[in-house]
Amino acid sequence: MPISQDAVTVGSAASDSDSFSHTNNGNYLLAGICGRNNTTPTINTPTYNSVNLTRISNQETDGQIAVEFWELTSPATGANTFSYSHDQASPGPNIHGHVITLNDVDTGTPSDTVQVNNPITSTTTSVSVTSSADDWVVDFVGTRKSANSEAVTGDNTLIGSVTTERFGGSMTRCFGSEADVTGTATMSWSWSTSAADGIQLGVNINASGVPGLGIPLVMHHYKMMKEIG
Repeated sequence: MPISQDAVTVGSAASDSDSFSHTNNGNYLLAGICGRNNTTPTINTPTYNSVNLTRISNQETDGQIAVEFWELTSPATGANTFSYSHDQASPGPNIHGHVITLNDVDTGTPSDTVQVNNPITSTTTSVSVTSSADDWVVDFVGTRKSANSEAVTGDNTLIGSVTTERFGGSMTRCFGSEADVTGTATMSWSWSTSAADGIQLGVNINASGVPGLGIPLVMHHYKMMKEIG
């Protein structure tokens, strides 16, 4: 069956840790996390409903930014707390988290190899992600000193963005998008002020491949029952 979006929640804090409530009715959770400080931070293992997520990509720049993807299959349903943090508590930490839950994901092999653009030092970024029919593509971008007016310019659709100000007026900006494309999904962004440095991650999420109970299957079942009876 084709993947469908369940819900998206975005959080941020001018701190080394944060948490927020996310309501899930899907079978897969993907989190994009961006951490920043004067020294590039290490992202600690996040949790959803106190269950550890698994990291599928971690990228750092030579500057102050770390951007990572984490996933969890068969997450608890209902409203639960997503908690995340990094290891740099001072002098001016930021942390951002985007959580998306999806329906009908292959929980055995949920994600493909993550595509990366690192570092971003201009006003644009793009990654190309190969996707099959019924799959879903998600990307996540973390930058510093970027404007608050990013725009999607490819196959992607914005699902969330957030800005946090550090001391001295320095800004950290993180944003994410999704695409439902068969073939190659181009996940592209532009904005008005060049990023001092940044990272973009893009990943294909695999559909479960379990067929629905369509008419052909129902008729086949009826025929079998009639022959047995």
